[in-house]
Amino acid sequence: MILNDILSRLNITLNNGVPSDDKRYSDRYLYSILIAIRAELIKQKAAKYNFLNLFNYQTTPCLSLELSNLDDCDCIPDGVGCKYKRTSQLLPEILTSRDKFLISSVRDLAGNIISMTTLENSQADKHSRLKKDYTRWFLHNNRIYITSNNTDLTKIIITGVFFDPVEVADLEGCADDPVTCYDPFTSDFPIDKELLNTVIRMTQEEVMKYTMRIPQDMQNDAKSAEAPTSN
Repeated sequence: MILNDILSRLNITLNNGVPSDDKRYSDRYLYSILIAIRAELIKQKAAKYNFLNLFNYQTTPCLSLELSNLDDCDCIPDGVGCKYKRTSQLLPEILTSRDKFLISSVRDLAGNIISMTTLENSQADKHSRLKKDYTRWFLHNNRIYITSNNTDLTKIIITGVFFDPVEVADLEGCADDPVTCYDPFTSDFPIDKELLNTVIRMTQEEVMKYTMRIPQDMQNDAKSAEAPTSN
């Protein structure tokens, strides 16, 4: 089910099952609750089963890498191995479960999977003759960092579970890759099918908590009664 259909279903249900040109609740407000509940249910399922259906995941476009210092601080002295390749774009928030990022893969353009590490382990690996040339990744300050001096590695692709699916569609490169990227107008909303109805029901219940505080709009005049916003 695409996002617009989910929001329309919510609006009709919250309007006592009657379609109307008036929207008692803004789509933006409904969406903010929808994605928060989706995130919580996905994290719970991942923690319980240590597995997630692929319907929950999204794949980014090809993300360019840049050479940078960690945390954008100048290295002193220069050339002591403190440079990393990292995604030039900040990534949307990625969900976690059991203290692990819900990322199923980071890969190069040839399809080779890059193994995960941590910032701490990457620092230790620099002093290991065996591991210093390994190509691995870690997530830091909303960017993927690559622990490799491989000059051929210029772009990566990430598959993960993101808090806000629409933000993934806004990544640079999505306009040129409509097949891979999530399109909120044509793509199914990224949620496990068995969780979809629960997400919709819980969103409705959460919104209904505020129903008594909002004046009812009794006229179908394409003008909404005052409703919560997503401030």
